[in-house]
Amino acid sequence: MNSFISSSEPSAKSAAGIGFILTFCLSLLLAIPSVWAFLVIIDPFDTGRLTPLKRTGMFYAGPRKANASRMRDPSFDAAIFGNSTSQLINPQRMNALTGQNFVQLTVPGTGPMEQRAMIEQLFRVRGDGIKTLILGFGALWCDPPRQTSTLHPFPFWLYTDNTVDYLRGLFRMDSIHSVPRRIQALRKKQRMADRDGFSDYELTSIYDETTIPVVPELPISKTDVHSARDSLAAVLAIIPPQTRVILLHPPAFTPANIHLSARGLETKRLCKSELADVAAKRPHTVVVDRWVEDVFTRNRSLFYDYNHYRTDFAKVIELDLSRHLNDMK
Repeated sequence: MNSFISSSEPSAKSAAGIGFILTFCLSLLLAIPSVWAFLVIIDPFDTGRLTPLKRTGMFYAGPRKANASRMRDPSFDAAIFGNSTSQLINPQRMNALTGQNFVQLTVPGTGPMEQRAMIEQLFRVRGDGIKTLILGFGALWCDPPRQTSTLHPFPFWLYTDNTVDYLRGLFRMDSIHSVPRRIQALRKKQRMADRDGFSDYELTSIYDETTIPVVPELPISKTDVHSARDSLAAVLAIIPPQTRVILLHPPAFTPANIHLSARGLETKRLCKSELADVAAKRPHTVVVDRWVEDVFTRNRSLFYDYNHYRTDFAKVIELDLSRHLNDMK
């Protein structure tokens, strides 16, 4: 009898273990849709998609995610895109110069693919409410083999019009971690991101006055020589024809540029020519070229590093941009 009882104990424990595993797996399967549905409703990045919640703005976060909320703000009628080389263009100063209401949507470390995704989303949510768009050409625009940054992952799912891709991207730990701050934002007890998106890298980074790094070499590709042209044509096709567009070549410190080889300078020249050709075919479009040698680009004190200028130079560029915009009215 004792032997019978003893031999049955492992079987009972095994059955209990299997039952626990099955219960856990079933609970997990039931929990996943619930968590997913909760994320859709709470809308952690304030995209406005598939949620009954009204727009509240985005809690303090980097522009890669905050811009999905920021571009929905109906108070803005002008937008600035690009990478960090266009980041110092100040929306408030541009507002005063043009009478418009600008939002900064630049994202450091981005190229044509990321900027196109954001521009597409901007016009999906705002339509013809955007009267002016400024697009700064960073290094990746003139680097045919690399049209997107591999060093800085970008949440393309946050800006896609494909609902399945959006839902797939939403179900991630980053979204779950953002829920508490989103709830606090809804309750108006959370620090919110700046509405106009302006961020001054002079205030947040270490500035070294002693040196400027040599500008990196720009590769040239015979097979992909039209990549810059095609990328810009794809972006301009998104923008309504009545929207004014300014395409900006941000400046670089000229003494650093002289270290470019003849091949590197030819790459830059070809790229600028391609982009100018595309721009010339669209009405209400101008190119502002500050990647030139002049009294400003030879002034070391106007640069943070070889291709990031300082506030005094940003004000010069803003005057240039506003003059072209006012001439286009």
